[in-house]
Amino acid sequence: MYVNLKSGTDENSVIYTPVGDFADANYWSSSENTMYHAWVQVFPGGVQDGFRKEWTAMVRAVRAF
Repeated sequence: MYVNLKSGTDENSVIYTPVGDFADANYWSSSENTMYHAWVQVFPGGVQDGFRKEWTAMVRAVRAF
């Protein structure tokens, strides 16, 4: 999601106009990292990290990949 919808540069360094109006915030993934953590996409920098499940983050529903 970060590369294709937020960054403005794809994996081949092609520059484009971002879509989706993503905030510079953390977005939950549907994947677990550990029993107590789930993956988040950190949109300000583009990295992924494990966050404790009781922490808050943004959510974006995805219909298809």
